[in-house]
Amino acid sequence: MSFHWARVSILLLFLFSFGLAIPLFVGGFEVVSVLTTLPYWTTPLLFLVMLLAWNLNVLRLCVLLDGQFNNVGYWKIMRIYMATEFVSKTTPMGAGAPAAAVSLLAPHGVKPISCLVIFGVSACMDAIVLVCLIGFFAVERLTMTLGANLLTGISLVSVLMLTTIACTSLLLYRHKLLFYLLLRMPGFSLTGEKGKKNAGKLIVSLHRALKRIFELPRWRLLLSWGTCLLYWGLYLSTLYLCIWMLGGGVSWLESGFIQTIAMGIGHLLMIPGGVGGVEVTGTLLLEPKLGATTAATAILLWRFLMLYLYLVIGGVSMLSLGVGAISYGNEKRSNL
Repeated sequence: MSFHWARVSILLLFLFSFGLAIPLFVGGFEVVSVLTTLPYWTTPLLFLVMLLAWNLNVLRLCVLLDGQFNNVGYWKIMRIYMATEFVSKTTPMGAGAPAAAVSLLAPHGVKPISCLVIFGVSACMDAIVLVCLIGFFAVERLTMTLGANLLTGISLVSVLMLTTIACTSLLLYRHKLLFYLLLRMPGFSLTGEKGKKNAGKLIVSLHRALKRIFELPRWRLLLSWGTCLLYWGLYLSTLYLCIWMLGGGVSWLESGFIQTIAMGIGHLLMIPGGVGGVEVTGTLLLEPKLGATTAATAILLWRFLMLYLYLVIGGVSMLSLGVGAISYGNEKRSNL
């Protein structure tokens, strides 16, 4: 088992080193000299933006959980969140994040089914916000390129946005119908009374967890939507801030569109952290506007915020939570 984890760690180290090497290959060692000439206040500003974004997501988590934690302080919740993000960045498409959240929250009284439902609701909220933002970016690009056919382009984007929002709302508010249809699918047929009984228990648990979220006070639901909007606003501003600090002339809409495309390509590649695809896509899209050196420097700085900072702080959080879990288990066994 230890040999397996050693091989995985070496592979991840190689991947992340490869991601760092791509901007240096494109921009040359001038990238390092550009980074050394940045004003001293740029680093605290970028860290402040990331800290604010993390706290917004933690606040949304606390609002949706609605007191399901047992004697857990805000600092512990922040460490759990960062450890979950660490797992998300080191697994393809962040597939390991739900399992990590379940295992880290279970010792504090959060049921696995509640954790998975909250993950699903948060993902649906993120999907709605992202689709609206992508539609906004697309309309802006269509305004510049289509001209007379602008109305047709805006109509297509609007239909796409409304369809996605309607499907997401159906998933949330008509989940019992979707569960019923899922169980009737040919590839999901259950045989035997035990299988049907277990599926029934799972559906009831999912329904109760979703109902608990929908029955939250209106101000809590509005607060969760507000934190989601603010988070994505900050998240899609990071590349713009990096370009602005380097003296680039790219607008927020353009940088947000480039950031969305690059992150989407990274997810489609199914490589941990989107390494390689994000750097190459971002550099190719920015190079015509900024030049090779500035584009590579901006991507390197942005990827440090969006990936490597998560790995450092999330890894430390994971280690601290692991040590705490071991000591907690030893103490519990000693009391038996």
